Amino acid sequence: MEAHEEALGVVAGLSLGAGRLRRGHSLQRPQPEEQELTTWYRMQGLLIFGNIVNSVWILTWHYGVIWLSVVLMVALLISLILLHNLVLKMPLNRFYVMMRQVIDIYFGWITIAMIANVTTWLVAIDWQRWGISQDLWMVIMIIIGSVIASIVIIKDRSFSYGLVITW
Repeated sequence: MEAHEEALGVVAGLSLGAGRLRRGHSLQRPQPEEQELTTWYRMQGLLIFGNIVNSVWILTWHYGVIWLSVVLMVALLISLILLHNLVLKMPLNRFYVMMRQVIDIYFGWITIAMIANVTTWLVAIDWQRWGISQDLWMVIMIIIGSVIASIVIIKDRSFSYGLVITW
């Protein structure tokens, strides 16, 4: 091998190595494709976590462990909020628009289920509602649910979420 061929090999090797280091550097801003892939992996993780939590929630609800079902419902709601926020950042194409509708419907259902679950737990522990009548407490819970729903519908333009709440 001649000297200039060796030099070319060294330069090529250094260039490839530098490129790998550059791409792997944590302070480097990811390319759009890498960013979308990272978001996709986060979404998958949240979906898997949410499905596991939902499965365990069904068991705790079925066996009457209401306090634990509330804790699991909170975890599920948080994972859906994170998932909802990730989907809002995705590019507008048919796949993500459809995925957003599905996630928003699930998110809406879990929001209402959370209110119902907490109410069931409060009844189970014989909470006295700070002396407020049951009827007034029901109105307060409906107002709380409506405010939460209005914020999500207006802020994120989540029509599907709104339909679930309305139903």
